[in-house]
Amino acid sequence: MAVTFQRPAHATLVCNIRAALQEQRIRGYQFADAVGVDKSLVSRWLSQSILIGIDHLDRISAALGVDVPTLFEEPKRTAAQKVRKKKQPLRRVGLT
Repeated sequence: MAVTFQRPAHATLVCNIRAALQEQRIRGYQFADAVGVDKSLVSRWLSQSILIGIDHLDRISAALGVDVPTLFEEPKRTAAQKVRKKKQPLRRVGLT
């Protein structure tokens, strides 16, 4: 049986908010106004410095035009996201 790892719910939430903002071409300050919070709070949410409170979820979903459960769905990966860069070997720097 293969084990699959899912990202934490908060990381999924932030990922989906970022994707919706980008897709709908909504700026952070516009989103903050629609949700009714300060733009610095939105910045801290998106950088995952602080958790998004449950009391904000309804306003976030309304601002993005989606329902709350959709915000927690695992994001679909595009072909570009599936391609990973080849890891480069570490170079040793030091005394020779």
